[in-house]
Amino acid sequence: MKKIANSIVRDRIANMTLSDILKNRSKIRNGVKEEMQKILTGWGIWLETIEIQDVKISSSKLFKNLQTEFRESSRMQAEKITEDSNLKIEQDRLEREKRNAKTRADAEIREFTLRKKDDLKKMEQGAKFHESQIKVERQNLITEIEQKINAANREHEYDLNNKKNTLEKDLRRIEFDEKDKILQQEQ
Repeated sequence: MKKIANSIVRDRIANMTLSDILKNRSKIRNGVKEEMQKILTGWGIWLETIEIQDVKISSSKLFKNLQTEFRESSRMQAEKITEDSNLKIEQDRLEREKRNAKTRADAEIREFTLRKKDDLKKMEQGAKFHESQIKVERQNLITEIEQKINAANREHEYDLNNKKNTLEKDLRRIEFDEKDKILQQEQ
């Protein structure tokens, strides 16, 4: 009976993938039980149950290859998470720098405005002339500061895009290397 059961099990698993064998023990067990019951009909034996206690992979090389694929997949996923985290950290840092630059620019504008207002109060003669000068200077300063902010923003965006592109290239290279390793292992 043991030989019959072994023969039926071998026949069942011959056309299944290793993944199906490991995941579908109950399907294999039920199929083996049905076939065994057909054979045992008329022998006066009733088969109550069949148990598949363990699935062993006899080929250590196959087992190692299965483990390698899982480990590589886990490593690639961890690297991607790390790269995504690094990119997020860099984006956050650039945003903070941008906010700080704007805060400094606003403080400079406030300081400049206060200085000019004090100067304006001290001057009684030529108030209109000085007022128009202050407005022009203030607008020039605002324009200059806005230009600095815009230049800083462009520079930050450029740096961010370069870093992002570098990270994406590295990720594609890693993915390509991993696919290449997997293909080489399959060959």
